[in-house]
Amino acid sequence: MSVRLGPQAYIRQNLAVIARSDLRPVLPTIDIPTIVLVGKEDRVTPVRLFYEIQNLVRGSKLHVILDCGHLSPIKRPDKVAALLSEFVMGGH
Repeated sequence: MSVRLGPQAYIRQNLAVIARSDLRPVLPTIDIPTIVLVGKEDRVTPVRLFYEIQNLVRGSKLHVILDCGHLSPIKRPDKVAALLSEFVMGGH
């Protein structure tokens, strides 16, 4: 994807991510059922950060998707769809 968009777009995207505020202080205020999904082999966003999100969002459920890296909806759409369906249908 970064090759297709070109180096300037890749640089802009990364600068935008770097400039984002840390929203971890907001996470404990989330008071709705929440599912947290991460690919086990995600090299962009480490799995340990998703455990932190789970711990900060009261009652959230974490699912670590095996055989999956970053962008789990693209890499494992079958598994993501199944987890989201279960969650939406009341499995939370």
